[in-house]
Amino acid sequence: MKKLMILAALGTAALFTACGDDSSSSPSEGCDVTVNDNSVVVTTSLGGYSSTTTYTITEEGYTMKSEGDGYEPVETPVPTKVTIDDLKAMGDATCKAFEEAETVPAE
Repeated sequence: MKKLMILAALGTAALFTACGDDSSSSPSEGCDVTVNDNSVVVTTSLGGYSSTTTYTITEEGYTMKSEGDGYEPVETPVPTKVTIDDLKAMGDATCKAFEEAETVPAE
């Protein structure tokens, strides 16, 4: 499970490290985790770009759906049983990685 959390966190952090720009900061920049009945939504925003990753519990495990500015939505089934607390921990790890990542100025 820890490997999946690290993978999700690094994927999101990498997305925004590559997409960063050197324009002035927007007040809506950051990362937020929202917990629902059977899903966790992680919303990130940086440099005018935003993305949402939704982790939803299914009968087979969970799905991870990523949507954002500049790319088509991708939904990936993960055949690993999890709890809502596991998904929240994944979302929290994603935000921690996002907040600790350094941005790369656009060239």
